[in-house]
Amino acid sequence: MEIGVMGVSHKTANSEIREKAAFTQSAARKAMEKLSASFGAESVIISTCNRSEFYYAASDWERVQSEIEKMYEGMAGEGGMPSGSLYKKTGTDAAEHLMRVAAGLDSMVIGEDQILSQVKSAHALALECKSSGKALNRLFMNSVSCARHIKSTLGISTLPLSVAYIGVKLLVEKAGGLAGKRALLIGLGDTGRLSLEHLLAEKPLSVEVVAGRKGLSNRESSDWLVEMGISTVAYEDRYEAISRCDVLICATSSPHHVVEAKELGSREKRLLIMDMAIPRDVDPIVGSIENVELYCMDDISEIARSNEACRAQLAAEASDIVNKRAGEYMRWLARTCVDPVIGSLNSRCAAIKEETLGYITRKVELNERELRVVEKMISSSLKKLIREPVQKLKELDGNEAKKYACMLDDIFSLGCCEGE
Repeated sequence: MEIGVMGVSHKTANSEIREKAAFTQSAARKAMEKLSASFGAESVIISTCNRSEFYYAASDWERVQSEIEKMYEGMAGEGGMPSGSLYKKTGTDAAEHLMRVAAGLDSMVIGEDQILSQVKSAHALALECKSSGKALNRLFMNSVSCARHIKSTLGISTLPLSVAYIGVKLLVEKAGGLAGKRALLIGLGDTGRLSLEHLLAEKPLSVEVVAGRKGLSNRESSDWLVEMGISTVAYEDRYEAISRCDVLICATSSPHHVVEAKELGSREKRLLIMDMAIPRDVDPIVGSIENVELYCMDDISEIARSNEACRAQLAAEASDIVNKRAGEYMRWLARTCVDPVIGSLNSRCAAIKEETLGYITRKVELNERELRVVEKMISSSLKKLIREPVQKLKELDGNEAKKYACMLDDIFSLGCCEGE
């Protein structure tokens, strides 16, 4: 049996191609069920915004690969898949690839966590469809386990890359913590909302929000802020709010400064400002005012680049773990070639037991208890006969295991290795 993966990802295809190659849940079900029915193949499909991957395990793997390729070409439409966008990996390369994907090592953002839950969901759907069997079940479970091990031992996901998170954490570091501090946020777009979430997690004394020149866009936003215990401030009152805060975060989409040095005036107490906007929300001259410390996107980007470099270094260490785990899996997979022979031996023993019991009951009259005792003795004897050969067969590696399995198959005329 061969395992493999075919697909496209952010590394090989643009968003337009990835969009065409994406599987809905119902399409994934149909595709996996088709491979099972037509080729007796195992399959699992992972489909996210950044990748569409078809994992398979099959004896007739070349035909399966051809069928998967046809599916992708059909999804791509006229002109088919652009050259180089569809990749194919088999054997150890495929096992290593899935383990890297699950651990976030193959993601746009190295070490991101979301992909692990997507891998688990993809496998769960395949289990529902009964398309994932012994080979892929083991591969996906091992990959999830490997990803968790990498994350727990290397902490690759703990180095932040998001602008909002790094910005808030930088303020926390400079302020020596936000407990007892008053915070103000100007701007409630995507970055502003994320910043607010991270800000609240630091438990400041109070948080006020200036939504922007036009105020809050809808009632839902206003209700949400009230539920969080957050006060809102009118845009024209922002300088008054700044005068009473210790920490200020600006994250609007304004083309002009929303905080001017001439309007801010002097400060008697320390003020930390994080400007997350491009163009800048805060007049750079503000940073020269006494008791004011101004940080901007350049400071955040420097930390993000440093963290990204650390993640890349940790990813290299994680590769060693992946290689080891993939090797262990492939050795296990190689030994599964003996399973049909072992199954046939067990079936042959069961048939001999039934035949022997039938002969005994024709010759000797036994009550129910005596029959159970005789049946147990026959089963035990037959198991003892094959136990040692089976155990040794399981301990052998790939080619050796196959060689001896076929030898047993030939000796007992089991018919498992015909045509090989």
